[in-house]
Amino acid sequence: ENENSLPMGSTGRRVFVGNLAYSVSWQDLKDHMRQCGEVLHCDIMREPNTAMGSKGCGIVEFASASSAKRAIQDMTDSMLKGRPIFVREDREERGGSGKGERRDARFGRPERGERFGRARSRSYSGGRQRWQPVG
Repeated sequence: ENENSLPMGSTGRRVFVGNLAYSVSWQDLKDHMRQCGEVLHCDIMREPNTAMGSKGCGIVEFASASSAKRAIQDMTDSMLKGRPIFVREDREERGGSGKGERRDARFGRPERGERFGRARSRSYSGGRQRWQPVG
């Protein structure tokens, strides 16, 4: 199962693609990445309640780790629908369906609920509250 002697299963064959135009579909991304080798799976990360429903990034799984490596080297800064994309190794340890939660961890950003820290109330009071020192 370790076709290219990589220790992480499909992870060595998967790449993360960022800076996608929101209009890019999984088929557009698959067609673009096919230049580097056989694409087994392609997924655009969704962002509900946005105009196009896209987060502007996706995951591509290749048939071989060498194709994934080629994509990282050759496709970074290539143009897709008018935008230069970036490609790097997918850092998520587990394979799965490509629809994993906590994808924002890839950017080093906190998830939505943690963005403002723990000191801020998460309840909505109907108006703006003044900040008060905690403690």
